[in-house]
Amino acid sequence: MQDDASAMVEIQLSAFGTDIINQLLYPGEITKDAREKAVHSLFSPPSGPRQNSESLLVVAELDDSSGGGQSEVIAFAKWCLRRQDVSEGEWNVEAPVSPDMLGEGSNIEVYKWFHETLHRRTRMLVQGDAMLCE
Repeated sequence: MQDDASAMVEIQLSAFGTDIINQLLYPGEITKDAREKAVHSLFSPPSGPRQNSESLLVVAELDDSSGGGQSEVIAFAKWCLRRQDVSEGEWNVEAPVSPDMLGEGSNIEVYKWFHETLHRRTRMLVQGDAMLCE
């Protein structure tokens, strides 16, 4: 699956395309370093408020109809599964964000704002309950 990581990142980046968030997160162009950091994040273990969770990475592939044995990644989803309830001290924390996580050319302030908005909503709705939480 790691062989398909670059294709998965391209799918992720293409999903936002020329959307304003993508333009703000990656002003100019998405650098090679930012793409490499995105690949790394696909396989990194949960941290911060997700540290007591499991990451599930599901990939959809389209098989080559010519019989050559090749397949193409056409979609993927990364889920965070928490099997046990956790205390408020474990879930009611901000997710860590650093420039090293995003790669050269990324706008860390926009990333923090965007992802903290998503995490704040998740914290409000999910709290510490065991569930598929992201």
